[in-house]
Amino acid sequence: IGRGGRFGRKGVAINFVTDDDQRTLRDIEQFYSTHIQEIPMNVADLI
Repeated sequence: IGRGGRFGRKGVAINFVTDDDQRTLRDIEQFYSTHIQEIPMNVADLI
């Protein structure tokens, strides 16, 4: 992933997940008691 933010600044980390990765992603969410938000296809709008 690299750095999402540096020196106290906010940043964005983007992971690409295939259909085959879905179960692993859900396992990670459950293990860390969190939810990883799906972003829209137009990622450029986030930057």
